[in-house]
Amino acid sequence: MMPMPLSAQSGTPGRINIVTTAGNNGQAFIDIMHSQGFLSKYGLDAEFITAGDGTKIVVALLSGSADLCRAGGFGQVLAAIDRGAEMKVVGGAILTTAVGVYSANPDVRTLKDLEGRTVGAGAPGALLHQLMVAVMQKRGVDVGKVDFVNIGSSSQVLKAVVAGRVDAGPCQNDVHYQQAKYGIHCLSELWTDLPEYPYQAAYASTRALNGKRDTVVRCMAAFKEFYDFIQSDAGEGAYIDAFVRLLGEPAAQDAADQWRFFNQYKPFDIEMPVERIEYLQRLNIEMGVQTDMIPLDRIIDMSIAEDAIRLIG
Repeated sequence: MMPMPLSAQSGTPGRINIVTTAGNNGQAFIDIMHSQGFLSKYGLDAEFITAGDGTKIVVALLSGSADLCRAGGFGQVLAAIDRGAEMKVVGGAILTTAVGVYSANPDVRTLKDLEGRTVGAGAPGALLHQLMVAVMQKRGVDVGKVDFVNIGSSSQVLKAVVAGRVDAGPCQNDVHYQQAKYGIHCLSELWTDLPEYPYQAAYASTRALNGKRDTVVRCMAAFKEFYDFIQSDAGEGAYIDAFVRLLGEPAAQDAADQWRFFNQYKPFDIEMPVERIEYLQRLNIEMGVQTDMIPLDRIIDMSIAEDAIRLIG
């Protein structure tokens, strides 16, 4: 059956619970989506909730406390689907990895130096942990000799790295421009060292896709317009203003540095290339968190992003 034609505001307001990872960047995005009218344009009555990492996002979707994840690592989503979880990827979010690996330890200058040392990340199989495993394998590091510590989000990892509680960890790339301020140095720029990795995707529970498909499509359309805005020249002021409202005037420089990355690399897109998903499946299998390749029709509903793009016109 062909999807019904959609309009930006079709029927009653679309009530939806959206989950995303915790952190200042995510909170700033929520502020801008509301203040700039990206959600109201599509008749959305959206409530945002935050989760500490991708594993907790999956729990929120499967429990019914959330319908849709705006952006989160999805290696653990594929693993959950492999085990029978009722959810699907509905599009991309951040396709360029906006994370670098940093250390405050003067004796740690390369990823290879992390053998026999501690690395802060998220839960095993979640985004930050998987990123570290992927780039270490690519650079010939014996991952079995690395002690991974579950710290939580990238902002929490940064605090642990700066405090010296771990020898290194993956942090959001805004710190890349202020390494001297934090007393850290970069071991790997994942946006160039790991370009094949699909950083974050949007995904939804099968329950939401069956019960409120129209609303999910409208959400993806709102996200697409927001992404195009935030990584354009027009988005700079709104992004910095949102950070200042959230954290105060001292946060303006951090926001400007983060936006510079958005503007230069254009990492946001709701279309997810199939080859990125296949890469992630192979990585999951290598890490032992997925048993076998899963047919694409069990993983992703490409019609959601396609309909969202048509809705925008």
